[in-house]
Amino acid sequence: SEGLRSRAFWILVGTLFLSSVSMNGAITHLSALLTDRGVSAANAALAAAMLGLASFLGRLITGFLLDRFFGPRVGFCLCALSAGGILLLARSDDPQFVASLRIFNLVRAVTDPYPGAFSDVGPARLMVWWAEPDSPAARGRAGRPGEVLSVSPLVIATGDGALELTRTEWRGAKVPALSAGRLLQDPVPDP
Repeated sequence: SEGLRSRAFWILVGTLFLSSVSMNGAITHLSALLTDRGVSAANAALAAAMLGLASFLGRLITGFLLDRFFGPRVGFCLCALSAGGILLLARSDDPQFVASLRIFNLVRAVTDPYPGAFSDVGPARLMVWWAEPDSPAARGRAGRPGEVLSVSPLVIATGDGALELTRTEWRGAKVPALSAGRLLQDPVPDP
C-alpha cells in the first residue's frame, strides 16, 4: 500500500499505460494506416511481417542492452525510438514533411566520410553536410524546388516544403552570392 501512495509509482504506471496504448494502437492498425497513405496491400502486409521480426529481434537486443547498461536509460532510449516511429507514421501524410524528410535522408546517407550531397551553382559546388527537415526556420515555408528562401539561415525549398541546410561548404574557384528568390541551379550571372 505504500507503493500506491508513491508519486514515482503513478508516474511509472502513467508512462507505461500511455506508451502501451500508443504502440499497440499503431501496431494493430498498421496495415490500415499504410494503405490509407497509398501503400499497396502487399507492401502493408510486408511491413506488418517485418514488424513481427523486428519485435522478436528487439527483445533480444533489449535483453543484451539491459545486461550491460543502466535500465532506465535503456528504457528511455527505446521509448523515444518508438515515439519517433509513431511520429513519422502520424506525419507521413504531410507532403511538406515527407519531401523534406527524403532530402534529409539523402544528406544523412552521404555525409562524412562519404562524398556528400551537393548542388552545382555555376562554377562552384555547394556541399551539404547536414540539414534539418523540420526546423523552425523551414517550417511552413514553400517555393519552387531549389529556390533559396532565406540566406541566414540557409533555407531551400523542396517543392512541397523547405529544408534548412545547417552545415554546408563551398567548393570551387568562384563562390556565388546567394540571395532569396534565386534557384540553386540557375546560372551564375557574370559581374
